[in-house]
Amino acid sequence: MLSELQWEHELQGEISSIVFQDSVKRLQDEYDTMLYHQTLYIKYLNKNWKKKASEISALRDELHALSDEVSNHENFEDRSIAKRKEHFPPKVLENHKFPSQSVESGTNMVATSADSGEHMLDIADLPQLKHMSKEDLLAYCKTEMANMRRRHDSALQEKTEELFRLKREFLKEKGSSTFRKDKEGEHLRKKLPEFIFKLDEILIVRDMLHPIYKHDDEMQSLKLRIDSLFSENKGLQNLLIRKTNELKYLSAQFSDALSQISLNSSLEANYLRQVRKLESDIEDVEAEANFRDAICNTILIGLIDDHRHALLDTEIEIKFFIKFYTNMFRGVIYDATSSMNPAILKCYEEKISLEALVVEKEKALRSEIEENQKLKKVVASISSSIEEKEKLASEVASTLIQQKQQLDVAHQELNTLRDQISIQEAQISDNKMESNLLRSRFNGTLQKIYHHELEMDKLKEKLKVASDALREVEKQKLMLLDVVEDRQRTVSSSFDKDKEQVKQLKSITVSMLELSKCVTDLGSQFMESTNRNESRYISLGHESGSDTMFHEPLLLLYVRAVLICNSDLLRRYDWKIV
Repeated sequence: MLSELQWEHELQGEISSIVFQDSVKRLQDEYDTMLYHQTLYIKYLNKNWKKKASEISALRDELHALSDEVSNHENFEDRSIAKRKEHFPPKVLENHKFPSQSVESGTNMVATSADSGEHMLDIADLPQLKHMSKEDLLAYCKTEMANMRRRHDSALQEKTEELFRLKREFLKEKGSSTFRKDKEGEHLRKKLPEFIFKLDEILIVRDMLHPIYKHDDEMQSLKLRIDSLFSENKGLQNLLIRKTNELKYLSAQFSDALSQISLNSSLEANYLRQVRKLESDIEDVEAEANFRDAICNTILIGLIDDHRHALLDTEIEIKFFIKFYTNMFRGVIYDATSSMNPAILKCYEEKISLEALVVEKEKALRSEIEENQKLKKVVASISSSIEEKEKLASEVASTLIQQKQQLDVAHQELNTLRDQISIQEAQISDNKMESNLLRSRFNGTLQKIYHHELEMDKLKEKLKVASDALREVEKQKLMLLDVVEDRQRTVSSSFDKDKEQVKQLKSITVSMLELSKCVTDLGSQFMESTNRNESRYISLGHESGSDTMFHEPLLLLYVRAVLICNSDLLRRYDWKIV
C-alpha cells in the first residue's frame, strides 16, 4: 500500500510539473505577444507625438520667417522712401521755378490741347486775315503767341500747385500710416521671439515627457494574466457538462427523426402512387374531351356550311324569279295594251300559278327555318354538354392541383426533416470534436496548475520592479511640476492678450496637476497593495507547505483576486493619463 501511495504521489508530482511547465510557456508566450502589442502602441504614440512636435517646429520656423519678412519689409520701405526723397528733392518742393522761355516755346509749339486747337481754328477762319499784309500778320501772330504763352503758363502753374498739394496730402497720410505700421511692427517684433521661445520650451518638454511611457509594457503585462486559470477550468467543466447533455438530447432527437423519416417515406410512397393514378386519369379525361370537341366541331362546321349553301341557293332562285317575272309582267302589260281581253285571262291564270309557286316556296323556306332552329338547339345542347365536361375537367384539375400542393408540402417537410437530420448529424460530429478538444484542454489545464507557484515568485519580482518604476514616476512627476510652474509663470507674463493659447495652457496645467495627483494616489495604493500581497504570499507559503495540492485552488483564487485589483488600479491609471 505504501509503495502504491508513493507511486501515485510521484505520478501526481510529475503530472503537476508537466502542467505547470506548459502553463508557464503559455503565459510567457502571452506575455511576449502583449509586450509586442504594447510596444507597437507606444511606437504609434511616439510617432503621433513626433508629428505634433514636427508641426510645432514648423510653426516656429514659419514665425521666424514671418519675423524676417517683417524686418525685410520695413527695410524695403525705408529704402523706397529714401529713393523717393532723392527723386523729389526739397529744393523743388520749396522753390517752384518754372521752365525757361525756350522750353516754353518748344512746348507751346508741340502743345495740342483742346483750347489752343479751337483758338487756332477760330484764327484761321477769320476773314480779316485774308486782307492783311505780311507785317500785320506777323504782329497779329506775335500778340496771339504771347497770349497763348500766358494762358499756358497760368495753366501750368495751376497744375503744379495742385500736384504739390496732392504730394503734401500723400506725405501726411503716408507719415501717419508708417507711424501706425511702425507701432504694429514693433508689437509683432516683440511678440514673435516670445512665440518662438515658448515653442522651444514645448519641444524641450516633449523630450522630458518621452521617458514616462517606458514602464507601460511591464504594467500591461500584469493585466492579461488575470482570467487565464480558474476561468478556463470552470469554463471547460461547464462545457463538458453542457456538451454531454446536448449529446444526449441530440441522440434522442436523432432517434425521433429516424422514426419520422420512416413514416414520412411510407407516406411519400403512398402519395406518389396516388399522384401517378390521378395523372393517368387526368390524361384519359383530357384525351376524351379533346376527341369529343374535335367531333362536335367537325359536325357543326358541316351543318353550318350546308345551311349556308342552301340559303344562298334560295336567295339566287328568288332573285332570278323576281327578275324573270318583272320582265314577263312588263311584256304582259305591253301586250295588254294591244289586246286587253285575251291577255287579262292569261294574266289571271299566270297570277294563280305564280301564287301557287310562292306558297310552295314559303313552305320550303319555313321548313328550312325549322331545320335551322333544330340545328341551333342541337348546337346549344352540344355546347352545354361541352361546358359541363369542361367544368368537370376544371374541378378534376383543381382537385389534382390541391393534391399536388399537398404532395409538395409533404415533400418540403421531408426535405426539411432531411436537412434537420443532416444538421443534427453535423452537430453531433462537431460536438464530438468539441468534446475531444475539451478533454485535451482539460488535460492541458491540469498540467498548468504546477507552474503557478513558480509564477508567484516572478510576480513578486515584477511587483518590486513596478514599485521602482513608480518611484521613478514620482521623480518625473516632480520634474513635470517644476516645468509646469515655470510655464505658468512665462504664460502669465507673455500671453495676456491671446485668450485661446492661455486657455490651452491652462487646460494643459490642469491635466498635468491631475496626472501628478493620480500618480501619487496610484503610487501609494500600489505600495500598500504590494506590502499586503507580500505578507499574504508569505502566510500562504507557510500554510501550503505540506498539502499544496489541496490548497492550490484557494491560492490561485487569491492570486486572481490580487491580479484583478492590480489590473483595476492600472486601468484607472491609464484612464486618468488619457
